[in-house]
Amino acid sequence: MKTPQLMIFLVLAGLTVPTADIPRAIALPVLVAQNQAQNQPIPISLPTSAAVSLVNGGQRSGQLVEINSQYLIVTRGDSRAQEAIANVSRVQFRGDIWWPTSDGRIVIRGDHENTGGNPRRFRVRVDGLVWQDADKGFLAIVPEAVIAVDDQPGIPRGMRNIIYSRYVVTAIEFAPQNSELIITAKLLSPLE
Repeated sequence: MKTPQLMIFLVLAGLTVPTADIPRAIALPVLVAQNQAQNQPIPISLPTSAAVSLVNGGQRSGQLVEINSQYLIVTRGDSRAQEAIANVSRVQFRGDIWWPTSDGRIVIRGDHENTGGNPRRFRVRVDGLVWQDADKGFLAIVPEAVIAVDDQPGIPRGMRNIIYSRYVVTAIEFAPQNSELIITAKLLSPLE
């Protein structure tokens, strides 16, 4: 008689041990998803027309096709102009932006789209931009490079997992002495 009671006890003990791990097993994918969401790049788009203001008072205009921690390149027709970041004070954007629709088509959206959303100011390290598609003006801000958003340190929770929208840049200011960019942009969703 003691053997069946021992078996029942062992079976019940075996069932209760794994059930204690269930909340942890359920929480693990949630934590992994939260960590991935926190590490998502912030998608941004550059409109097709850029006016580059130089520290010495000069200007360049065209389409910004490259920007990195050392220089930026502006094209206009067949000509290309490279300018050191230390010589640039501000880039003002206007004109059309490229935008992907949900079915994969690429359409052009114009200035009238830029009226929605509140502008945000991103303080980012100069090496914090990564090109996704230079022809379409798609970049991403690397989350580790974000110093502050709207003068608050780090990335706000609502910005950690932007999927169907992009921030459209209206201006980039340069602070080479701090190795920082100040990006002003509005969050927009594509209109079908």
